[in-house]
Amino acid sequence: SVGQEKKSWLLYACLSAVFASLTSILGKIGIEGLNSNLGTAIRTAVVLLMAWIMVFAKGKQKEIGRIDRRELGFICLSGLATGGSWLCYYKALQDGLASVVVPIDKLSILVTIAFSYLVFHEKLTKKAAFGLVLIVAGTLHDSVTVVWKMFNFFEKNALLKKTDNEFSGDDTIRTENFFKGIFAITYDY
Repeated sequence: SVGQEKKSWLLYACLSAVFASLTSILGKIGIEGLNSNLGTAIRTAVVLLMAWIMVFAKGKQKEIGRIDRRELGFICLSGLATGGSWLCYYKALQDGLASVVVPIDKLSILVTIAFSYLVFHEKLTKKAAFGLVLIVAGTLHDSVTVVWKMFNFFEKNALLKKTDNEFSGDDTIRTENFFKGIFAITYDY
């Protein structure tokens, strides 16, 4: 029924959060030795295929011809924004730590709320504004803390002061020690 569909938004929002977290983790693993733009293109092809399978499974392909030009234009602009976001996100994810990149990406909530105020004239309640402040403060605190700990760890171990030629020993041992250091930073060991 229509009433039940309206109430299912919360379930879909929670599932979206779960899938978004899997996207970050699986994406970080997947683009390890791959160009981030190529990885984004492959991911986009999979998303495109899934979306069209859902359209045909639900029998909605008949509605394509009835889409309003204005709505189609905004959907296309949304697609361009999504593409830009994904390209930047996967490049950041490839070069940075997922534990830092993902929270920064989630700060898009600020831009979304600003645009919803400007475009839709939506207003935040005091309770929602307080929640937003907590989300932003927590995100900034976590991101800055991880970056600060990394900087201090690398500086303490003189990794920032050495060039590749000054390192001695096996690459595997260096890599292993690097990941042990990241683990120690992330989990306060």
